[in-house]
Amino acid sequence: MRLYPREKYLSRIRGFYDATDLIKVITGVRSCGKSSLLAVIREELLAKGVPKENIVTIDLEQKAFKSIQTAEDLDNWILKQENGAEVQYLFIEELQRIKDYEAVLNAVRLTDRWSIFVSGSHDALLNGPQITILVGRYMEFQMYPLTFEEYVDMKRWYDIPVESSLQREMKHYLADGGFPHVLFLKEPEYKRIYIQGVLREIFQKDIRPRLKIRDLKVFEAVFRYLLNHFGELMSLRGLSTTLRDGGMTVTRRTITRYIQALVDAKILWECPCFERNLQRPMVGEKKYYLADLSFYHCQSTDDAAPLVPMMENLVYTYAKSFGDNVYVGRLDNLLWSFIVQRYQKGYVYVQVVKSVQTSKVEEERIYRPLEAIGDDFTRYVVTQDKKFLQRSGIHHVNIVNFMGKGESFF
Repeated sequence: MRLYPREKYLSRIRGFYDATDLIKVITGVRSCGKSSLLAVIREELLAKGVPKENIVTIDLEQKAFKSIQTAEDLDNWILKQENGAEVQYLFIEELQRIKDYEAVLNAVRLTDRWSIFVSGSHDALLNGPQITILVGRYMEFQMYPLTFEEYVDMKRWYDIPVESSLQREMKHYLADGGFPHVLFLKEPEYKRIYIQGVLREIFQKDIRPRLKIRDLKVFEAVFRYLLNHFGELMSLRGLSTTLRDGGMTVTRRTITRYIQALVDAKILWECPCFERNLQRPMVGEKKYYLADLSFYHCQSTDDAAPLVPMMENLVYTYAKSFGDNVYVGRLDNLLWSFIVQRYQKGYVYVQVVKSVQTSKVEEERIYRPLEAIGDDFTRYVVTQDKKFLQRSGIHHVNIVNFMGKGESFF
């Protein structure tokens, strides 16, 4: 089967295919497509004339590589693959399984004979005690489940029927989520079972081995709370009160550890507030968004999903997929959905709402924060509206058309 090329990521990595001085690190939640991306890179290397014997692949979760358990095992295995070529290409998947891998990888890098690509599904990959060895010597490419335009494009790539209306196709995307394998499952129940399996795998492989969970019910309660309150400003006090009302006594420190475990496993994304006057993120206030909305659907029994948080979640992951930094926008006491920041491009201010056309009062609430910002950076209001408001030079866009065309905020 032809692999779908995730061009959004490939276009950023191609310039480094032959770079032996920099390690290419692809990170992302499990099953988002990292292995397929690496496979496409190998295909492109072969297509440009790299001999097959110069491409070496290790998947540390496959039985064939069960013998590689330590950094020393990894070092010895790589040494055996050297064939005297001027440059070989090394692909290592799920590298976070190997403790203290950093010195080995750096030693291989220093030979100037290997172009190294690695992947991982947990923040432990780049947060180990030895990571300073590799600082300045690697490039991270964060990968996400399919965005809406990728979802539609991948369907067309594999000749899967696509609705003639992007509006109707968006309904499928909201229900299915963006995990690539879901596109090949026809029944909603099969899709739900698959996503539940992804969550179980994350828990068993990425959370449980690293986190001491004294009471599984408490951990599950924290997870359910975050699932049901994604896109809301998070209060540890509110979460603690909810747990206490449910008969669970748990310290805030434990709650913080559990939330961080979900972030480290890339189930959740942390979105801090950014105070525009101070031009820096704030400590404390933050929202959490889901790596994929299918996590909400497969765990929730509520068919009436919260629309605006879902729209915000889509916009958040969409902007992040371009490599942008995304924060909750704050200016004194005024809040808006997002500040999007891109290297050497500055900021864009984004307000996400269902509609600006419900009432004049609602229109004022939506536009007031954006109009209060005293600079010349671009502003967007993202809605479901099909008729657009012209006000204060602010771009009013339809979320489906904007994302369906793959447009960028910059």
